[in-house]
Amino acid sequence: MKTSTRRRTAGRWWLCFGLATSMVIALGAAPASANSGDVTASVLYFDNHTGDPAWDAVGRGMADMVTSDLSGVPGLKMVERTRLNDVIKELALQQTAFFDPKTAQKLGKGVGAKYVITGALTAVEPTVRIDIRLIAVKTGDVELTDSVVGSKERFFELEAQLVSRFAKALKVVVAPSTSKVSKLASVQALGVALKAADAGDQKSATSALSKVVSQEPDWKLGKKRYLQLLKQVHTAKDRRTDALRAVDKKLWARVAARADGKDISALGKDQASAALSYRVLATNLMVRQLRTALDDGKGQHRVTDKNRGTALKLIGDYMAQVEQLVAGLVVWRSTFAAPYHELTFELDDADSETCDRAGYGSSCGEWTFATPAWVSWSLAKFLLEGKSDLFAELRVEMTPTPAQLDPTLRAKGYALLAASLAEVDGPMPADEREQMGAYVLDTWADALVAEGKAIEGVARLQMILDRYPKHKDYAEYEQKLKAMLNSAVE
Repeated sequence: MKTSTRRRTAGRWWLCFGLATSMVIALGAAPASANSGDVTASVLYFDNHTGDPAWDAVGRGMADMVTSDLSGVPGLKMVERTRLNDVIKELALQQTAFFDPKTAQKLGKGVGAKYVITGALTAVEPTVRIDIRLIAVKTGDVELTDSVVGSKERFFELEAQLVSRFAKALKVVVAPSTSKVSKLASVQALGVALKAADAGDQKSATSALSKVVSQEPDWKLGKKRYLQLLKQVHTAKDRRTDALRAVDKKLWARVAARADGKDISALGKDQASAALSYRVLATNLMVRQLRTALDDGKGQHRVTDKNRGTALKLIGDYMAQVEQLVAGLVVWRSTFAAPYHELTFELDDADSETCDRAGYGSSCGEWTFATPAWVSWSLAKFLLEGKSDLFAELRVEMTPTPAQLDPTLRAKGYALLAASLAEVDGPMPADEREQMGAYVLDTWADALVAEGKAIEGVARLQMILDRYPKHKDYAEYEQKLKAMLNSAVE
């Protein structure tokens, strides 16, 4: 069965608020504690005048390096990068060349700086050339115009020259930097990371810097930014987890109010359908709990010695919710004597929107009909293969499988498949029988083969061919049967 694709009109903004705000935390250097007589300066993003857009990101990296080296210098107060970003957005200067004195002056006034430092990467081959300017904000006068030229494989020396010349022009003394970076490509990676972080994409930001920090062991700034990014990722993850837990708690309360303890046979038809709908929601909520508990941090859902007890408990809880749904479906059909296709699951509108915004998918809250056989097969598939596939866009694929963790769950899985097949052979409508029967027998065959019972698995596949000779996937099942036979013989 496929879930409905009806999309909700309500936005997702409120759930993402905590995540979004955490993602724009600044990575820029902290300002020195300034005295009233300190000179305030801002380093603007360096422009790329090489003609090759591949070097666009260097500008942010260069600005961050120069700002870092000048921060903490007595007599100077450096403008934070977050403040600079805010003013750039306020003045709609995102696509503007910052090397231009008029633009630099406008930004300088916006951030409250006395001087702005600008630069432009003008060449990278055969040597690197960087043009620089120091601009007095009040008058717009260019008080320093200079260039540095050198090898891109000895970039640290070029950056040190830049800082030295700016410090001299500002009449301050800067200590030699101990944060050495050798390659211009590393500065480019820093710029890519900063831009991604500013856009809220922490994953790309950390990816851009992870390789660089291992290749540039003496680059303290690169390591510092990398650690800041990782902390932000975990902070954002924790906030998102807390937000989702709060929402799930509310949804569980709705399950308790609308489904728990309800006698389907004693309810009206609409009320009974609603109770089943909230039981479906409960299975969704259990899938998220499994995903969270088994997340190994790499996108996989693994059971370890540490989380084994929790995993087995959650598997039991998930089974209980699905079994209650199956029992409810059986009672609903016998009580109302309605056709299979008449039952659909739909939450109250407010709960449906909450479910959608909580990340359960746009179809959450409205699902198409289901038979007891299909739900039982889905649970069996989860127990035998570790794959959830029941009314949810959120899925879990756990390793090892529940059946591998607890052999009694393998027997339970086979019993569910047998029950599904009994329904297929009994009251199920003819238009459903062929597809559902093939699903059940195919899953059964795969589980038997995985258990080392290849011949029994072959027998289940043969049942598909014997029972459903007109099945649309007959040829594929036939090929699969031949492959199984060859493996069994070998």
